[in-house]
Amino acid sequence: MENVENAEKIRSYCRKMAPPLISLMNCEAEMQYVAIRNISLILMRWPQLFEKEVRVFFCNFNDPLYVKLAKLDLIVKLADLKNVD
Repeated sequence: MENVENAEKIRSYCRKMAPPLISLMNCEAEMQYVAIRNISLILMRWPQLFEKEVRVFFCNFNDPLYVKLAKLDLIVKLADLKNVD
């Protein structure tokens, strides 16, 4: 997406990229961790990609500690005045 100059195409790609990555949050812990680490890398370049999906990264009681910490890191990166509630 870095080579795409059309802003509308970039928005379209972002809308198509988020749902598959979010669906990985329903897998086992190891897959969740891999997805979270990849999402974290993507957020460095395109922070608006998951701004409406903060709720997906809430911790579950049965998540292992390493997944909880990674999810909390994403929540901190995603939280702003618009979605803090």
